[in-house]
Amino acid sequence: KTNVLHGTEATEWLVSATGPGEAPLLFRVPRDTPGLIVRPQRTLSAIGFAELRLDEARLPDSARIPSATALGDAEVIARLCLAALLLGVLDGALHRTVDYVSQRHQFGRPIGSFQSVQHRLADQYTDLEALRAAVQRSAWCLETGRSAIAEASVAAWWAGQAAHRIGHDSMHLHGGVGVDIQYPIHRYLLWAKDLEFALGGPAVELARLGEAIAAGAAPRLADWRPEYSHLPDWSAA
Repeated sequence: KTNVLHGTEATEWLVSATGPGEAPLLFRVPRDTPGLIVRPQRTLSAIGFAELRLDEARLPDSARIPSATALGDAEVIARLCLAALLLGVLDGALHRTVDYVSQRHQFGRPIGSFQSVQHRLADQYTDLEALRAAVQRSAWCLETGRSAIAEASVAAWWAGQAAHRIGHDSMHLHGGVGVDIQYPIHRYLLWAKDLEFALGGPAVELARLGEAIAAGAAPRLADWRPEYSHLPDWSAA
């Protein structure tokens, strides 16, 4: 398993694996598992990623999580958690950028007063709030016992889109300071990129969302909002 987030620090992992003639299952793997090798990996940011080598690992029968839906549930929760983490990273990047353009003066006025800068900040804010709504919607579905398969994909898609746009725009709006590694704004971009890649990217999530809709895993709007129950069922068309 490669690019395991916080793999250098964890004491236990949930690992998916497939046996002969079996569907993928989920296993609980402690750090002291015989034969397990943990190798640190260097990525864009300073987060502790790791590669897990399980070629010689031997797990007891009790390590297998018996639930048939455990792997799918874990994937949904993982995507939601990564999207929520990205929300915090991007929120920090936007706030730091707003502070910078409010203090940086050019032509006798703050650069944040220039319309072109304001437009880019407005676009960043729109992306951020869209991601926030998607994350909250997914969390609400999980909290209330509803399926969050499609919602987690929407949140992960927005996370990937926002990571790219907010990350790069924040760097650009800092001008030359943005490429100076002595100034912290670059850390937000690198962390956002790491998380974007960990999610797989927007294209992967868009395909996953399409599969969920085609399989009927994405509920119609009328299924959870009674006030929309008068709308026609377009799924039958």
